[in-house]
Amino acid sequence: MTIKKSFGSKKPRLSHRDREVLKELTGDLPTTPEPYLELAGKIGISEKEFLTRARKLLREGYLRKVGAIISPSRAGFRANGMTVFKAPSKSVARLGKKLSTYPEVTHCYERVAPPDFPYNLYAMIHGRTRKEVITRVRKIARELNLDEYQILFSTREFKKTSLRPLG
Repeated sequence: MTIKKSFGSKKPRLSHRDREVLKELTGDLPTTPEPYLELAGKIGISEKEFLTRARKLLREGYLRKVGAIISPSRAGFRANGMTVFKAPSKSVARLGKKLSTYPEVTHCYERVAPPDFPYNLYAMIHGRTRKEVITRVRKIARELNLDEYQILFSTREFKKTSLRPLG
């Protein structure tokens, strides 16, 4: 869940109950048949009220989206490679938008290239095997006309959690 913060303006006027709903929506959803019923019960309201407040928070921009985050390894994708591309600066925004549409891409960023590492477009690309990732990267690079790239394969995961608000 993503929370929109307002900087440089008055603090958002949210009720205590709306803040509770936001707090519940910023973590992992329970893996139960009725996750919103469970979250509503934690704060002592009905599922209907919880969903009504969540929709209102979405409409008002306090939430950007409600969506699932799939664990690639639990879904059978055992290989992942942070793929770094050298993209022309004039085209990086267009190429990044296109790159982000591929289903095997879960993260896609533009970064300032340091002097000794000329890559400015980054994408995490998943596959069931390293060979599959390499095949996918080659196909994407060919389709986007990105000839210079490297694949940095993960070897071990140290932390992976949902973002929770600070404070």
